[in-house]
Amino acid sequence: MSDQQQVLESWCRQLVTALELEGLAVDIDEVLGLAGVAAHGIVRPAAPLTTFIVGFAAGCASSTGQASDTVAINSASAVARRLVREHAETENDAGGSAGTEQGKKPSAGNSGLDTGDEAASAAQAQEAVQATFGSTPPPNGKDS
Repeated sequence: MSDQQQVLESWCRQLVTALELEGLAVDIDEVLGLAGVAAHGIVRPAAPLTTFIVGFAAGCASSTGQASDTVAINSASAVARRLVREHAETENDAGGSAGTEQGKKPSAGNSGLDTGDEAASAAQAQEAVQATFGSTPPPNGKDS
């Protein structure tokens, strides 16, 4: 394990403890991967912004019982990755000059996730996060 990885793992443990989030498993590689996708697909400052918003969205879904922590995090990350891909496609289609579309505000209502089933599928959770946070699912219902 590299020194950097050790520092990141130690930092995560300290931060999780300080924020009283004991038991929270942080997939450092996934978070950094998502940050990299946002930084390269949008602009560099989109990396921390994206990871913050994804974490906030996952926390909202998890704290309201709409999804487990893992399902909420994975589905919110999938939505962000899909939006970055769509942004890149829009930029490519417009020759790199497309403007960004303002996002919609999250709805105050229930996302529709089956809260009685802890093992809800990632697809279900992704649809719930998309409904809650204003994303439109792809036509075939899957994230490609």
